Amino acid sequence: MKKLIIIGALLISQINFGQYYTFQVFADYEEIYENIGDGTQLVEPFHSFLTEHGFYHNYIYIHYEVYFDDDPGNYILQMFVVPEQANALENLLIDSDIIFKYIRYDDETTYYLDRLYIEFFEIPEFLGIQDGVVVTDDESLNIVFEAYQIDNYKQEEPPYFLIRCNGCDIFELVQEIVGVDVVENAYLTEYTDVLSLDEIQELNNFTLSPNPNNGNFTLQFKVPRFSDAQLIIYDALGRAVFEEKLQQQQNSIRLQGLESGIYFAQITSGENRAVKKFVIK
Repeated sequence: MKKLIIIGALLISQINFGQYYTFQVFADYEEIYENIGDGTQLVEPFHSFLTEHGFYHNYIYIHYEVYFDDDPGNYILQMFVVPEQANALENLLIDSDIIFKYIRYDDETTYYLDRLYIEFFEIPEFLGIQDGVVVTDDESLNIVFEAYQIDNYKQEEPPYFLIRCNGCDIFELVQEIVGVDVVENAYLTEYTDVLSLDEIQELNNFTLSPNPNNGNFTLQFKVPRFSDAQLIIYDALGRAVFEEKLQQQQNSIRLQGLESGIYFAQITSGENRAVKKFVIK
């Protein structure tokens, strides 16, 4: 069986690359790199092309037993190329028989991987994959899975599941899926690096209480690494209604003028992001 990897988060938007387009390339490490003396380099023609027109860098580490068996390639590489050469690089990728697939981004914006960790209040029964979409015994969850073409899943330590969408807007998905009754939290990752299950659980290591509440509640982080975070509150329609920078481990939040209903607290800290659902009475 092919070895499995998990991809996590690195905020690429904080690094100044100049005017480059980004290509996310899926390949086998043994085929995309070759040994040269004491080091390695990309195989031709990619090495010469990127030496002349761009550059490449790798942020991937191997983490076994957490990816999907049918993911093409066991190595994901970021290639950056000046815009006027983007079509030429794309042609090289298309013609190469060692590239499983690639994704082209025509700007330097941060992008999200098509993986999402979800944590359940009540774990549904996963019935398998029908017509390319994951099916469970929870109809509300099935509606979201169908809308966003969730085409694979993997159970981690209960109550965590890793799911994969087929070319969907992953940030839009995380907003939708936390609205499902059986879902407690959702975790997405930006760009690429390692995020282990222990880090996923650590990301959830904060409390929002009381819940339900009257618009006043406390956010408390249980670990120091989340002492510098950004809070954004969204309403049920996905509109941002409140923002605040959190610089302490315990933060008192007071929301004024909001109607009763379901809201979502999005916490961004460094390279990680989580969404918690809460209710204002």
